[in-house]
Amino acid sequence: MDRTLAVSMSLCASFSIAHILDFWDRIDKIKELEMEEYYE
Repeated sequence: MDRTLAVSMSLCASFSIAHILDFWDRIDKIKELEMEEYYE
């Protein structure tokens, strides 16, 4: 396996993982806001 290919793949993987975590964090915040509005 080519070294540069391995590096670019690991960078891509870490970027996508961070992107997914940020996405889930945003969904949790939206759910919390919806819950607060629901209970008021």
